[in-house]
Amino acid sequence: RSCNGLIAYANPAAVAMFGGQGEQDLRGRSLVSLVHADFREEQAARMHALEQGQLLSPRSESQFLRLDGQVFDAEIGRASCRERV
Repeated sequence: RSCNGLIAYANPAAVAMFGGQGEQDLRGRSLVSLVHADFREEQAARMHALEQGQLLSPRSESQFLRLDGQVFDAEIGRASCRERV
């Protein structure tokens, strides 16, 4: 889960997928920094559109980077995140 483009929560499956040892390895990182350079513009545009309340296809395919820099393919889904006051 992310808010403001930063990872706020990562479940154990996400931690393993990105090659982390624990949630703390991902929490606070920029989501875009984990996207392969060839897909960053597209994924940044999708995140911005979601923040603006636009409806998008809930799933997309992309390439991501493990913490060690290794590339992997994944299908991702998104939901908007709003802070409660």
